[in-house]
Amino acid sequence: MTQLKAGLIAETLEGLQTAAQQSGQHHLQGEIVGLRARLLHLGEQQAGGDRVPDELVREQEEISQAVGMLIERLAPGAGVASVTPAVSGITEDKFKEHVLYMLLAAKLIVLLFIYTTWQSGGWTNADFITVLSIILPVFATYLTLILKEIINKRHVDAPADQRIVKRSFRITTYWIMGLYFVAIIQVLSMRVQGVLDAQDMGQLSGLLALIESAMGVYVGQIIFALFKKEDQ
Repeated sequence: MTQLKAGLIAETLEGLQTAAQQSGQHHLQGEIVGLRARLLHLGEQQAGGDRVPDELVREQEEISQAVGMLIERLAPGAGVASVTPAVSGITEDKFKEHVLYMLLAAKLIVLLFIYTTWQSGGWTNADFITVLSIILPVFATYLTLILKEIINKRHVDAPADQRIVKRSFRITTYWIMGLYFVAIIQVLSMRVQGVLDAQDMGQLSGLLALIESAMGVYVGQIIFALFKKEDQ
């Protein structure tokens, strides 16, 4: 008989109800609705502490066994996977593409800002070279890892990484990378606006170095985790 983990029972019941409707087995829907009601009531009892833990465990096992029997009746031999909703999200490979495009777009904006400021006379040649010497090496390191990943997967039949990236990790990555590049643009703008002393390039280079050594560390951790092979 198919056994289910507690965390899958609710999702499996939802999948069973959808499968029963699609297959026209309406006589099973009443049982499914009843099990969903029992599961909901069980959750309320667990939250309220109305029953002893052993009784709650037995009740959950009974519900799990009943769901397993429904699976066998609905799709004999299919098992849980065929009725449990697939995990939604972004695959590892697709997320790597997002990070690549975000990194390229952000760095190109930064470099364009630096070049435009230099061309308009906002910086001397020495200032321009100093800023690039801080910005480019870190970017080159990230880009090298990313390009190596692209080269390794250059073949059409290269195996794709279909693991789903957690939503929390995706959000953290977007925030850290976004704040990192906003901070760089903000510091560069402060120099153009005169907030930083135009005669003291040390202020600008010091702030940029601080951003690269502080926030850049976290961006680097993300890039290395995604694009550096585990055996390296």
